[in-house]
Amino acid sequence: MKTPASGAIASPGATIELTGSEQTSEVSVLQAISILGALAVLAAFAANQLGWMRPSQLSYALANFAGSAILTAVAIVDQQIGFVLLQGAWALVSLVGIVTILRGARARGPG
Repeated sequence: MKTPASGAIASPGATIELTGSEQTSEVSVLQAISILGALAVLAAFAANQLGWMRPSQLSYALANFAGSAILTAVAIVDQQIGFVLLQGAWALVSLVGIVTILRGARARGPG
């Protein structure tokens, strides 16, 4: 969404239509961001499948959380309710995993 030009007055909640090149630029940025989110999730999945990372590792949960949170944000912007549900749930489950891992590490203590 584009903000009004300097000095212009817009009512709260007002939207401004983007021109073709501005829409293309915004879509390109969202696509790049969503690719980064997808790569984070896919990297964790591939690392797990190849035996390089376990789901019980903090790095696995963090990659899943970061990737799914990014994809959730993009889905919200695009108003893709199904993907908001899917990726939002993925992010929440990953966040629970992060908390569980950190609590376990704290319970075991240093070393």
